[in-house]
Amino acid sequence: MTAPVKLVMTSDSVTLWLVTGFAAALLDYSFAAGFGLVASLVLCGVLGYDPRSVAGAAALAQVVSALPVLAMHHRLGNISAKTIEAMRVLALFASASLIAALGLSTIAAKLPSSVVVSSYSVLLLALATMLYMGIHSYGEDPQPTSTGWVAAFYGALAGAYKALIGGGYSAVVVLAQRRLGLDLRSAIAVTPLVKLPAFVLVALVYTLSGHLDLLAALMLTLGALVATPLAAHLLRRTQAVLAQKALTATMVIVALIKIAQVLAGP
Repeated sequence: MTAPVKLVMTSDSVTLWLVTGFAAALLDYSFAAGFGLVASLVLCGVLGYDPRSVAGAAALAQVVSALPVLAMHHRLGNISAKTIEAMRVLALFASASLIAALGLSTIAAKLPSSVVVSSYSVLLLALATMLYMGIHSYGEDPQPTSTGWVAAFYGALAGAYKALIGGGYSAVVVLAQRRLGLDLRSAIAVTPLVKLPAFVLVALVYTLSGHLDLLAALMLTLGALVATPLAAHLLRRTQAVLAQKALTATMVIVALIKIAQVLAGP
């Protein structure tokens, strides 16, 4: 078992969380790489912070930045009429993710830190495998499939990953929307709206349980808000495919390093 690195906000760490928030928002809101996932890879995978601290801070940052980036996507025409018509199905996705996120974040908040950190790499590898299997759909015309079970299953999966490792929600929700027959650009653009209910609860649970550092969350949020206008302009299909492939490879590398660290012991 490995204990997380204690979070102490110094001038250097303030800058680090700010830059991480900017990079995470840029990659998520334009390429669907996942805000929480990018932040998690840097702050948990590389620096060793507690995934619950990162999950809470990332959730709060995305709650604050979701509506501004959604407005930018709408103004730039990144959200299609078909996506707006599918909002009822997306509401089912959001509901399933909310239930899973609330339940698992409540459980995770009470677990020993060593257990949470040790399970991080296993969950990361599982997510990387799923993304690798589904990433080919990014470059294809969307093929609609049965809607109800797809929305519920992927919604619960996205909520679970947000609660447990702090990221993965965006990648999962975009894959789900592709399965539902939505075009990639619209799927990426509307994802911030789908996130909101679950992310409010994740941020609340980790705040009340004492895992959230407000200064760290503020820095992530400021970075995200600065990146929002640029992200909306960068939304392009080919870049999303490349970003997802690079992210999947990074997830595997980080997970293997974390597993090696756990096996090596303290």
